[in-house]
Amino acid sequence: MRKFSYVMMGALTAASIFAFSGCGSGEIPDNVVMDEYKITIACQSDEGEQVVLEKLIAAYEKKNPDVQIELETFTGQDFEVFMNGVSQDEANSPNIIWTSDSYHARWEQYFTDLRPFYERSAETDYSLYYESMLDTAAINGKFKPTKNYKGEFRSDDLDTSDGLEEYYEHSQYGIYFAPRDYNKPTILCNTALLEMLDTQYETYYKSKTGASAMPTDYVSTTVRLNDIVEDKDWDELTDLFTFSKTIADRIQYVVSYAESLGTKGQKVKAQWQNKTVLDLKLDWEPSYVTILNAMGVDNIIASDGTLNLSAHKDALEELHGYLYAQNNLYYAGEADTNFKDGDTLMKVVSRPALIAAEKNLSVIHKEYCNKYNKAPLQAIQIPTDAIAAGCSGYAINSIYHGKTIEVKGVKKTYDDLCWDFLKFVITEEGQEIAGATGNNIPILKSLYTETKDGGTPAWRSISTFAGMDHDAWATGDDLVQNWYNIYKSNYRIKFRDTVATFFRKFKMKTYSKGSLTELIKETNDNYNAANPKGNLR
Repeated sequence: MRKFSYVMMGALTAASIFAFSGCGSGEIPDNVVMDEYKITIACQSDEGEQVVLEKLIAAYEKKNPDVQIELETFTGQDFEVFMNGVSQDEANSPNIIWTSDSYHARWEQYFTDLRPFYERSAETDYSLYYESMLDTAAINGKFKPTKNYKGEFRSDDLDTSDGLEEYYEHSQYGIYFAPRDYNKPTILCNTALLEMLDTQYETYYKSKTGASAMPTDYVSTTVRLNDIVEDKDWDELTDLFTFSKTIADRIQYVVSYAESLGTKGQKVKAQWQNKTVLDLKLDWEPSYVTILNAMGVDNIIASDGTLNLSAHKDALEELHGYLYAQNNLYYAGEADTNFKDGDTLMKVVSRPALIAAEKNLSVIHKEYCNKYNKAPLQAIQIPTDAIAAGCSGYAINSIYHGKTIEVKGVKKTYDDLCWDFLKFVITEEGQEIAGATGNNIPILKSLYTETKDGGTPAWRSISTFAGMDHDAWATGDDLVQNWYNIYKSNYRIKFRDTVATFFRKFKMKTYSKGSLTELIKETNDNYNAANPKGNLR
């Protein structure tokens, strides 16, 4: 099997970013004669994207030996630089570009509306995919089928009276990238550390009380932490916070008792005193949308587009109170907590972090796995009905629209070549390949439970350890949208960055009750001074 090639791009300048691409400088010719069909794909190298694409490309090329796909990568932070390079050197830009729900809308002029492609066959009918994820690929946060659509999805809603068929044709309702997967915020729990904490806690408690058994009159001292994890009997977000405080109480007890032992307790004290119980990753939009929704906040954006954190001050103070009930309940530093090294017991993560965490587990975790025949990590659903999610996928570069490649006298359009690959990616074969990397939750709804032949989907079986609750990573229902869809494309990143900064400050400082007012007012004033009202979609 032929190996594809790829090029890694660092922090390149816009002028140099496409110097290596295949078409040369100047205008793109209407037809290019080659020995084989060749297309290029550019994606970020972060979060397992490169790994997933390498697998997909290899499988596709094996099925299509007359097609060669070249992979180019850039760091996630350089996406804007990359797209500026596209705008300055269109003729050398790639045919397919990775993007996400927070990036694509700003660059819609370079992305082809994919609705006519989705509508070509029953294999890619809209009804097969999570509607909210297709909505995120539209410019205004809501896609609509074209007037020519004949499938089953919302067909009864296609009102063509009074010329409304043009309404559905409007570009703002287009699908500008094909979502490949979705990232639902999920709590990853280090169950090996919980078992170690319980063992140390019981040892110290019995030593202090002289009791032969733990007391039975106080639940937080009797119930083992991993029993709570395995029961998954959490109905509300407050159940998560109650569990977190129980962990924090036991850590404080262990540290205090170890300190009372003097030099004999130094090792245990050092092991536990800097542990973080819970990191909700509140600077990630799917996480804070999910958490605040669970606390009764419908949106932090007012109907006129202004940021309205002050209207939800009580909920924010309540959340802050839960997270800072004790110093080690939440992280108060400037950097992300380090889950993979065992510094954090529970952390909200996206799916790719599972595989990364498993690869970095220490020897002690693996010993735990062998001793108890359990996974030293477990995934837990955030206890709320409203789950927000991000998604990423691939856009077809509109610069190549109408252009063709000719191989042995047979012409094919770039659009058709690119869509054939994307169709492979978003139908079962490609979804299974991506799922087998462990990095992706399928965008194809049927793979939530089983493959078309009744087998177990690859994403449910991939894990270093048996016993992982893969249901925690998926949703059997639809997902709620992130909040920035209210804005025009060029304003969404500003909103995302503003709120992410707010939550970084929120967790970096310890506020007393009522003292969040200043941070809220400062954030509101600075954001609203930039005229968000004029940037509604």
